[in-house]
Amino acid sequence: MKLNIENIFLFDGTGSIFSFLGTGLVFPHFSRKLGVSAETFYFLASFLLIYCSYSFICHFFVSEKKTLGANTSYVCKIVYA
Repeated sequence: MKLNIENIFLFDGTGSIFSFLGTGLVFPHFSRKLGVSAETFYFLASFLLIYCSYSFICHFFVSEKKTLGANTSYVCKIVYA
């Protein structure tokens, strides 16, 4: 699959699903070893679910795909915070 403006949100949403599964399902099982409470992982996973929904909505329902991907803005927010 070639990454272009038509499928960037599909790629972004797929990445969000994998991030959501890791953060919401896998990491809470290792919360004691990681030193972070499971509730924190569930809280972070809720944001990832919102970003995933946003990306898929943009891909399937928005005709002009000129907005920035949700995960990209999330990463920029973390890096520049």
